[in-house]
Amino acid sequence: MQATTYSTYPVFEADQVLTSQHLNDLVNYLEEQERFSRNKLIGIGIGCGLEVALSADKTTVSVTPGVGITSEGYLMAFHGESHGETAHFSFFTPFSFGERQPYSFFKKGEKESIGLFELHGQKTEGAEPFTELEGGIEDYVVFLFLDCMDKKLKNCVENDCNEKGTERSFTIRPLLVRKSDARDIICREAELNVPKTETQIDQYVNARFHLPAVEVPRFLTGRARLSHYNDLYAQYDRLITGYIPVLQEALREAYRLFRPLLRGTFGTANPFQNNGTTDLQAKYNSVKSKSPFAVQYFYDLL
Repeated sequence: MQATTYSTYPVFEADQVLTSQHLNDLVNYLEEQERFSRNKLIGIGIGCGLEVALSADKTTVSVTPGVGITSEGYLMAFHGESHGETAHFSFFTPFSFGERQPYSFFKKGEKESIGLFELHGQKTEGAEPFTELEGGIEDYVVFLFLDCMDKKLKNCVENDCNEKGTERSFTIRPLLVRKSDARDIICREAELNVPKTETQIDQYVNARFHLPAVEVPRFLTGRARLSHYNDLYAQYDRLITGYIPVLQEALREAYRLFRPLLRGTFGTANPFQNNGTTDLQAKYNSVKSKSPFAVQYFYDLL
């Protein structure tokens, strides 16, 4: 996590002479705090929509409207071709940052950027169809890039020569990026050692989606008559004994998938392998032998 860029802001007093620096410092502090509340607390990525599809003839890329949070914490609302309609792109042009510094994850060297191509819905000057893409359209993925630009406004317009300042604009640019470059970007963002295969990246970045579903069976007596605590005990014992192996396997698999994040704290050895410390069955056997009336609380623990 990067440190806050703006750790101070001006406090205005009566009769103070305000400068552009004072006003900009205040705006920058508030704006950065707002962005941090998103990307540091809420998270980044797609909130809804923004689904990408390639037509059967591979001539058109479609992107549905949606909302997401960028890595810098900006809220990005993509409305499509018209408000609420899916956008269709059939052409591309090379995208360049010009004299500006490239976005850090797009950098390739000091000032060069990776190959980027901006998508267009209509044929414009210099635009080419996807058939002209090197390697073919299937070798690329779609990035939505929020391009921030500062434009110096002209001071003198007709009879007005007052200082107009600078205008900051934000443009959502749908870009095509090679899959190999996209893999490198993901690895750098996740601090993985490159290069990694798509399968390895998927197992790491999407690990939570590969975890087994864990559902504790409900305690239901049905039509069975419970005339003695032993009947209740037998019902709990059946549920717990049958569920422990499922839970232990889920814990082992969860640690295996999240090991790159957890190994600094817990080491490379999986702490959920069967042993006297973490074996749930051993703990349950101890509860049964010492306090059989507590099996229902062990069930609550699970």
